[in-house]
Amino acid sequence: MRINLIHPPQINVIDDRLDPPLGLLSIASNLIRNGYTDTKITDLSGVPEKCWEIEEADIYGITVYSPSLFLVKKIARICKSKNSKAVVVCGGIHATILPETLLDSSDIDCVVKGYGEYAMVEIATDYPHVSQIYTGIVEDINDLPYPNRDLVDIPSYSRVVDGLPSFNMQTARGCPFRCSFCSEHVLTRKILFRDSKSILSEITYIREKYNGSALFIYDDIFTLDKNRLHEITRMFKENEIVFDFHLRADSVTPLECSELHTSGGRIARIGIESYSDKMLSLMNKKTTRKHNIDAIKHIRDSGLTSRIFIIFGFPGEDEHTVEETISGIEEADPDQIFLSTFVPFPGSHVWDNPEKYGITSLDRDYTKYSFVSEKGKGHIVFDTAHENRDRMLLLQDKMYRYVYSRPFRGKTQKYHDKLLKNMVKT
Repeated sequence: MRINLIHPPQINVIDDRLDPPLGLLSIASNLIRNGYTDTKITDLSGVPEKCWEIEEADIYGITVYSPSLFLVKKIARICKSKNSKAVVVCGGIHATILPETLLDSSDIDCVVKGYGEYAMVEIATDYPHVSQIYTGIVEDINDLPYPNRDLVDIPSYSRVVDGLPSFNMQTARGCPFRCSFCSEHVLTRKILFRDSKSILSEITYIREKYNGSALFIYDDIFTLDKNRLHEITRMFKENEIVFDFHLRADSVTPLECSELHTSGGRIARIGIESYSDKMLSLMNKKTTRKHNIDAIKHIRDSGLTSRIFIIFGFPGEDEHTVEETISGIEEADPDQIFLSTFVPFPGSHVWDNPEKYGITSLDRDYTKYSFVSEKGKGHIVFDTAHENRDRMLLLQDKMYRYVYSRPFRGKTQKYHDKLLKNMVKT
């Protein structure tokens, strides 16, 4: 049986070739372990449509993100043209939340709601008589093999950590918080932690196979389990690993930052979202302006580079909250800023309850659901009772020009210079 797992191009990113598709790599590893050895990955990220090459298979599995839904349907059509009897499966957050938007296509046979590792094995077992919907559950992440990077062209990806080609790794899945803008929680209701033996095995594989020593940690909050963190940082230090990672503002301590830095940590990424207490409350972020200012101080004092993430345009945003965020940035003085525009993705609390956030009209054209783009700016897809889109576009322009007029300290990704040039042109 031939299985082809496909990652479509993404329109809501600045660099569409930053990292390998970790989810598909994990699914492929589990398929191979279960005897489906003729499994391959077709990563179309960064590939123009005219250059798409999709090999014939018996089962196709396609990742779906809301903005790329229209591309997924084109890919599904190509898959059926290659083999009219093939089973085309779609998965990911969009498929989990809105399976009907996929099953309305005659070229898509079934969807996976949740994680895909065990669900794809079940589909392969059922082939060719598959059901329309499969529910994918992972109870213990340590039962899964680590992602099979041999299935993609590793040198084609552009992310660097400390100036070195990096490898993305996940040491845990899930987040215990329920921010109103996020839909990640739909995949799992609990946190899944990998044990040190599993992580060490993957590090050893990366070192021996690729001579790799730089990691980009995909965890939502790398420091969530403090006892586990000490064990992992010790392991990274012993293996001379450098790594970038994500923190949460209200849990940052000077001692922890120092430990992360001395063990190889380079860039601490932190979802500040806003320096307005009003906006943080509306987002259900459970942090404050003071948390956000103090966290950056602790990070920078430790020697780590601070990279903050700001969300512009969440419902309730106005000129005053924009000014609060600008003043907070001035006070905290982070090294780097990543600015995105809020989009109410399916599965988020805002998507489910727009009226609670004062949204009076919401565009359902998923091609506009981009929080960033090649040129940096994302789309504004709704109006509220207090601010219309035209007014928000003016505030968006003000915020973007401020952010990208600031100097960036520390090492950046290759797309950064291109982004700055685009901002100057606009």
